[in-house]
Amino acid sequence: GNHFFAVRPEGAAMNFSPEKADRIELVIRRLRGLEQNVGHQAKLAQAVNQATADLDYSDENFAYGSTPFCSWAKVISYPKVQEALPAAMHGGRNYTVWGSSCGWLVFFGCVAMAWPSIGYELLSCLHQSSEALREELSLSAEQACFVCADMLSSSLTNTGLLIMANQCWDSDLMHQAGAKAVAELPQNAMCIEYTGALAKTQMRLLASVAAPVSWKPGGISFHVWVKDS
Repeated sequence: GNHFFAVRPEGAAMNFSPEKADRIELVIRRLRGLEQNVGHQAKLAQAVNQATADLDYSDENFAYGSTPFCSWAKVISYPKVQEALPAAMHGGRNYTVWGSSCGWLVFFGCVAMAWPSIGYELLSCLHQSSEALREELSLSAEQACFVCADMLSSSLTNTGLLIMANQCWDSDLMHQAGAKAVAELPQNAMCIEYTGALAKTQMRLLASVAAPVSWKPGGISFHVWVKDS
């Protein structure tokens, strides 16, 4: 849909330069092209089959979906989120994506906001696609770091904003990820996720923002949580 290519309306609201908008559009074009590539789709299906055979994860955890830039930007530019971001990202904290896929959300944070960005992805074919685009964009590993590893092995102690791409995680993974986020995120850090998974934790709901995603063009609620202490 056209919403995948919409950069400039939200970009204007977020004071993007034309050059920055051009780089975001390049990211979107490259990753949309990858999604539509039959060879890539076959490789991804094979990787999911291999992962579910080798790892203690069900196949539902690997269902593919993507979040348009305009939706991500709508959540990030939401007034309550904008008010909380300075405290969340204070002191050079990083922006972390759990389940970074081929890099969409990591590139959005790195290119649009210049945040030091980290993505964790278990499937090596998706990780390799992220790395290839990082090199094309001449981004350093300090600017955009892609880690092919289980997100549960990561550290969140210097993360100011975490995105959990949890739209398809099973209940066991959701519970483990939620507990780790609550335990490790520093004070004032925020977490954005897709299912309301942190509702019965010490995290405080800051905002719910409706926006479209690939698997539900009519929109879902993005839940934004903050860790007060």
